[in-house]
Amino acid sequence: MKKRVVTIVLALCLIGILTGCRSGLGIKGTNGIGKKAVDNESGVNTFFYSYNASIGADSYSYSVVEKDGKHFLEYESMVYQDYGTMTMELDEAFLDQLTKLYKDCRLAEWDGYDKYATNVLDGDGFSLSLSFRDGESMSAHGSNCAPEGYGTFKEQMEALFTPLAETLLEEARQQQIAEGFPGKLDFIMAYFKQKGDSGSDSYDIFITQPGVRDNNFDVKITSKSGEFIEPGEYQYYTAMDVSQIDFAGVQELIEKYDLIQWYNYDEAAEDYNNSEWFQISFGFDDGKTLNACGTEHPEHYEEFRKEFLELIVKMTKNAEQ
Repeated sequence: MKKRVVTIVLALCLIGILTGCRSGLGIKGTNGIGKKAVDNESGVNTFFYSYNASIGADSYSYSVVEKDGKHFLEYESMVYQDYGTMTMELDEAFLDQLTKLYKDCRLAEWDGYDKYATNVLDGDGFSLSLSFRDGESMSAHGSNCAPEGYGTFKEQMEALFTPLAETLLEEARQQQIAEGFPGKLDFIMAYFKQKGDSGSDSYDIFITQPGVRDNNFDVKITSKSGEFIEPGEYQYYTAMDVSQIDFAGVQELIEKYDLIQWYNYDEAAEDYNNSEWFQISFGFDDGKTLNACGTEHPEHYEEFRKEFLELIVKMTKNAEQ
């Protein structure tokens, strides 16, 4: 499957961080050294960049660190926080590329840049720091502000780091798949919505163990086709005893169709406007969660969808009673 990754959004925030600081935002802080700055010629030794999203969900960081004379990339992403810190060893050629990035983007001019918008309650920001072979260092920070040339730097930096991040994410995904989900299913969230030529049916499903919330069975169905239930609009929002919820049956389907292979799947079909959108999140009592979504459907999708929705409709009959 294609790797869903770090196409981290380059248009970073509502107020235009890539273009600097807009007027009227109550900007405070300090500028960097500016045009008079002189490049450090000793070469980049360590590098840290973090993007801080407004609500945290898209926050991520790249750290190039030195350990025992070797250099490593440490990558973290809030989107994939279940992977923790992902690490790989780097060669000297990558350090040379970082040095080139530092010089080409004139990052020396940013040293000491630290600006923020006092009139913005939300938004996003960045942090950047580098150290050099001679022991010198520089740093820059911005909250809803960025120095001149930030957009170009961001684009070139992502061109360097994104392929490595993609490799790390796929390695971490495969490790999770190998470990599997030994726990028992105790949470079901699923969403199926047809669009265009695929139809007009939709299923919105949220089921938990009793006690997690007052009404632990929350299912909304729009059936135009009558595929699994007679045409109509249905809504079930009620408290259900665990004996009426077929967690075991759903888990059998997960195992039958090897849904572990769907772990963190997220793909868009070429003709996504005429394809059913799906999203699943299955939680287990050991704390692990199986997530997948998209309009491009993974292997065994149709078989799983059919048997899963048949089970859901059967459970709604219990809800009606």
